[in-house]
Amino acid sequence: MKEIKYPIYKFSLRWNQDDYQNNSVGCSIMYKEIPTKEKLNNDLEEYEYYEDEVWMLNWFNHITYNLFETDEEVERSFRNFIDRKMQINRKNGHGYTEHHHYNKDRPFYCFMGAEDEWRWKICRCDDCKRIGKITISH
Repeated sequence: MKEIKYPIYKFSLRWNQDDYQNNSVGCSIMYKEIPTKEKLNNDLEEYEYYEDEVWMLNWFNHITYNLFETDEEVERSFRNFIDRKMQINRKNGHGYTEHHHYNKDRPFYCFMGAEDEWRWKICRCDDCKRIGKITISH
């Protein structure tokens, strides 16, 4: 099966309160196709293109559109994704895991435990099926 990389956009919000400086919150959204500016503006007024990738990080989960026929295809795709991100981290001067940020000036991909295959749990629940996505919890 040929993997497809989807456009991922990061949405973020910053605020400043008296007791908290430079607070922020954000999320990422994966689209099947490059969205129009109108679609993005409807989703949120400010957005930032992040990357084209097969899997998108969510809090201790990764998500993609479900085009896989077997769990073996899911695992192979996710393993390839992890390997790609690890290579980028190493190229940017970082160590093996999220605890080894050797080069604070270069981008770092936080795996949230996804680098450990024993943590992977594939979800094909009704909610995932309804939105046409598949989730790997870790």
